[in-house]
Amino acid sequence: MINIDLHELIYIIPELINLFLSGFIFMTLFNWLTKIQMETYIIGIWSLIISTLIKTFCTVLHSIILKEIDFHESLKILIYVIISIILVFLTIKIRDSKWIEKILEKTNRKTVNNDILDDVIDPDKRTMAVAYLKDSPYYYIGAIRLHEEKGIESYIAIIEYCLCNKKDDKIICDYSEQKSCAIINLQDIERMELIYEDDSEKWKWLNKFNKNKEQEN
Repeated sequence: MINIDLHELIYIIPELINLFLSGFIFMTLFNWLTKIQMETYIIGIWSLIISTLIKTFCTVLHSIILKEIDFHESLKILIYVIISIILVFLTIKIRDSKWIEKILEKTNRKTVNNDILDDVIDPDKRTMAVAYLKDSPYYYIGAIRLHEEKGIESYIAIIEYCLCNKKDDKIICDYSEQKSCAIINLQDIERMELIYEDDSEKWKWLNKFNKNKEQEN
């Protein structure tokens, strides 16, 4: 077991910040925004790699411009952190771009998302969900507002919804005109059907696979 006293820790912390901080901020924010789960040691390795890349980039840039200015170490760390935050959103923008999507479609028909709901819910147009509940005579139909994937703690939130009977499709309760939101655990859903608007780009993307298959046949 490694024992480090307080004095040694005080001297080590600035070095750890310099080594890991910008990369750790990048990985933490990126994983949170993309809902990716990683082991702690993987996050540590990537944090070190990204921090090194950011510092290398800044060093090269500094050798080209503003060479006469000597930046204080505290200012350097702040610059690294700002760059890491900007890089997160830039990386996600590139990751979700159309040309990356097309490359994945052509190669193995996979997407960059870990949650299938991110692939089938239209972010720009209203997507209606018909959620059939397990061991229940009822189902919900409403517009998807939010969803979150956390294993057994995964939920979907719908608005403008109705509670209907599975047997005859009669509306039991109508909340479509009320300021109400239904939150449903995905573990309680037997199956879910999605309904798209006519001009939904997500539906065009999904239906493209079917059209391509028909053309191949």
